[in-house]
Amino acid sequence: MRSLFGKLVMVLLGFGAAVAVLSILVLRFSHEAYHLEASQYWNRNLANRLLSESIAPQRGELDASTLGFTFEHLMRVNPEIDIYLLDGNGRVLNVSSNPGSLGVIRVALSPIRRFLSGDENFPIRGDDPREPARHEIFSAAPVRLRGGAEGYLYVVLNGHERETSAQQLKKSYALREGAWVITGGVVVAILLSALIIAVLTRRLNLLASVMDRFRKGGFAEQATLKVNSGAEDEITRLTHAFNDMADRILGQMEELKLTDANRREMLANVSHDLRTPLTSLHGHLETLLLKEHELSDEEKRGYLEIAAKQSKRMGKLVNKLFELAKLDAREPELTREPFMLSELVQDVVQKFELDSAQRKVTINALLPEDLPLVIGDIGLIERVLDNLVENALRYTPAGGKIDITLSSQDGYIAVRVADTGSGITKEDLPKIFDRLYRSEKNRPSAPDSAGLGLAIVKRILELHGASVVVVESTVGAGTSISFKLPAHR
Repeated sequence: MRSLFGKLVMVLLGFGAAVAVLSILVLRFSHEAYHLEASQYWNRNLANRLLSESIAPQRGELDASTLGFTFEHLMRVNPEIDIYLLDGNGRVLNVSSNPGSLGVIRVALSPIRRFLSGDENFPIRGDDPREPARHEIFSAAPVRLRGGAEGYLYVVLNGHERETSAQQLKKSYALREGAWVITGGVVVAILLSALIIAVLTRRLNLLASVMDRFRKGGFAEQATLKVNSGAEDEITRLTHAFNDMADRILGQMEELKLTDANRREMLANVSHDLRTPLTSLHGHLETLLLKEHELSDEEKRGYLEIAAKQSKRMGKLVNKLFELAKLDAREPELTREPFMLSELVQDVVQKFELDSAQRKVTINALLPEDLPLVIGDIGLIERVLDNLVENALRYTPAGGKIDITLSSQDGYIAVRVADTGSGITKEDLPKIFDRLYRSEKNRPSAPDSAGLGLAIVKRILELHGASVVVVESTVGAGTSISFKLPAHR
């Protein structure tokens, strides 16, 4: 009985047995109380009848010493009663059976006086001289003893021996039938309750089996459990919770698979991006070593410049990979502070003046006056602007331009970087923020690109709670990327 159903049934059986036993005990007690009440009620005048018919028909004075034969005769007629003659203090003067069997020689008079006062709130129990620990129903009548003293005829009605529960159950038809009815009712209640428990636990068993299959399937198979329409109960809520959990686990498993695939692709791309400059660097350095005495100073310098350029390219790629790994840490530390974004934009424009002049590309900063401060990590936001401008310069041909526009919008400062470059196709647009992603069409025009700049931008803006929006991109016309930062209040 390790299942929930088995445990509930066992608890129900134990509870039912306890209820049955308790009910039978209550029935026995109530039956006995009713029997005693009825017996005392119908025999309340027994002591008076014995006095008037057998013991003292003329109601004269009684002599305790001469009542022995009369008491014995009455006991043979009705062996279920014990007859006692008491004096005014309750002391036993004579008894219908062996006087040596008495346990006490004095009986409490308060129950007798209550009985004689006419109180019919039966049963009224009095002392049993044979067994002091027992109290029995009785009938009593006042008598006058020899010499004029007052006394009592005290008749114990409940016999010499108390019947056991089994004897009472066997003897009493009502008690026996009541016990059978109680037992049958408890059995029927247990069976119906077991059926109800089976119906209620059926959904739990179904949920447990689905969860077990989900576990054995490595948490990779669809395990949604259908929920019947109706009232929401605990099992329904548990089913909804399991369905949500299963969907989330499946989604996370898919994300892990996708992440693993992206990781393998990233490793392949990194290997390719590192192998190209590394091969060039190795080849030019090896040429310098092998033909050191054959090359002119100008040729040597050309080889060294190419090697330095490839080394710088490798350094940029490694730095970006390290920077992205740092940003992907679980809790990257951000130094949030208010700063003037327009001043930062001007610094970035000055930083790229030489590069833009060499490429013959114009960079314009459109900065309205009286812009509020923004909240963020100034170093990381500068990195975002650097990457966006660098990416725009890479794909903007000579004679083009790049516009950096700031505007205030409902408690935010919107930043927009737009270029007149080659643009992005609709197929590539959703992928431009993926790591190491570069459009194959754009590779020849950007050999120095590692495909990590926009991925770093996305991660930094995610850490700042900002959303990246590609406003528009038209092939041959250019691209604009915008984001928002919270204004300092």
